[in-house]
Amino acid sequence: MKSVTEKVDFYTNAYTTTTQDQQFVDELRTIEDKHIISVEDQMPDRRVRPSLLTPVGDALGLAQSAATLLLGKQYANIVFQAAEKGIQDEIDEQLRILNERGIREDEVRKQIIEMRDQTYDMFEKSGNKVDVEGMKKRGEIGYYLYLLGTYSTTAAMRIGRKL
Repeated sequence: MKSVTEKVDFYTNAYTTTTQDQQFVDELRTIEDKHIISVEDQMPDRRVRPSLLTPVGDALGLAQSAATLLLGKQYANIVFQAAEKGIQDEIDEQLRILNERGIREDEVRKQIIEMRDQTYDMFEKSGNKVDVEGMKKRGEIGYYLYLLGTYSTTAAMRIGRKL
């Protein structure tokens, strides 16, 4: 799972042009590393295994990173935020499933919510948040790129959850 933060490193090297950009990516990397360690530490206790699609996810993540390099910083930020939004949407879906099934893993639920909120708060405070509604009103291609990134990330995570 470490490859997630390696993709953040790829983004960092390609697009951090200011100290603020670098601080944002460094903070994101630190948070993602903590999330990965936390999840991996709990896997044996909960009898969970990595998805069979982990290598496919790594390849898609690399393709996304390469695509953002070709798109330029503006569109890379859109794709980057779209992927995070897709992850947040899938986390919300997982919480909904826990509720529907009456699963009372309060500690796990708390941890999932905390992970989701940390990443969301980072984007809110960073100034890197893209104006999705504004792009939609203006009919910009960035809006459709955002939708594609969000839906593809969510779909990949849901497929991985099913396997």
